[in-house]
Amino acid sequence: MFKNYSSLFNNKWIVALLFLPFIQPTYLGLISIVNKIYSLTQIIVFLLVILLLYLSGKRISLFTLTATIFLVTRVFLTYIYNPSYLISSIHTNVVILSLILITELGLKSNSLRLLQAINFVFCSLVIINFVLMLIYPQGVYIDNPRVNEFRIGYFLGIDNHIAVYLLPASTILLITSILKRKKVTLFPKIIILIILLTLIKVWSVTALISIFIYLCLILFATLPKLKNMITIYRFSIAYLFLWLLVVILQNLSFARVLIENVFNKSMTLSYRTIIWNSAFKMIRQSPIFGYGMKQQGAFVPIGNTFASSHNILLQIMLETGIFGLTLLIIIYFFSIKQLQSYRKYAFSRYLTIGLFAVLLTFLTEANELNYLFILLTISANIKVIINQSLLNKNKDIVED
Repeated sequence: MFKNYSSLFNNKWIVALLFLPFIQPTYLGLISIVNKIYSLTQIIVFLLVILLLYLSGKRISLFTLTATIFLVTRVFLTYIYNPSYLISSIHTNVVILSLILITELGLKSNSLRLLQAINFVFCSLVIINFVLMLIYPQGVYIDNPRVNEFRIGYFLGIDNHIAVYLLPASTILLITSILKRKKVTLFPKIIILIILLTLIKVWSVTALISIFIYLCLILFATLPKLKNMITIYRFSIAYLFLWLLVVILQNLSFARVLIENVFNKSMTLSYRTIIWNSAFKMIRQSPIFGYGMKQQGAFVPIGNTFASSHNILLQIMLETGIFGLTLLIIIYFFSIKQLQSYRKYAFSRYLTIGLFAVLLTFLTEANELNYLFILLTISANIKVIINQSLLNKNKDIVED
């Protein structure tokens, strides 16, 4: 019975139920009983997926193996340097590993059903979040991260955190539509409009710049003369340049008009450059293995409190040092190698754009890696998606 676990992944509703516990809206996490139910369900589903993987005799990919080593490293270093946060660290990384395993197993069994299931979960929560924003324009809760600091919280979280959810959601929406219909249908356009209105409502600089670039690149991807320029290698080089310019050189003059006049924000990006300088000092003190994980990633001292580094690469360096960052770069390389190899396919370009847009949000944020790893896992398995489409005589669906 377990030799053919793929029957479970042929039903998108079953796959959606497997995914649902790991896509937890921030607001529901604040309700104690609901959070406990989520945590219990996550443990059950994780053990079920591990059991199915073991009994099916399937081997995990090199991508998933490296990702597992990276996640275990985070937990181990937390045990060494910050044991009081060990349980939370295990939980955080088990959630990410579960998303990776479900995504990979689902893609290898029935890629279209897997993508439809993820798409259903994401779109449902996007719509719920938007409806609640209309009903409760002042948010559904108040976030109080530090003394005398209060932020409006929505169903999916505070302003900057929402973008890290919405960009992967729109990306999976588009690639699912392309694979199933060979075009972007009306429903994805409506959901993307909802996503855009949501980000305008929260008015986050990081989110709005990312979605603006995302939509422009999506438009370019439809133009015959420009679409072939969209490759993950080019975007990776561009991202590295931006990271050096913004985080290392801290030269923001190219965005002065946009940041100060349009968004009415300080050129210090809400003191992020100050935080980055403090983060670099800490990294130099423990460069190889970092300091392990901490609650909310709060490493950097700010007055009488602490904050995250507000940059994902700095955050990884703080948590796991050069060792962990190297593992993450290897994981990223596995994915972009596949994206580059199959760049002629439309859904591959949309996946490339989505991945780049999510990375842009990580320039000034250090949110968890859950949704990034979903996109990386899909990217690493593009060949599987194409082979299944050809096997099912759906050649016209995947060819550009």
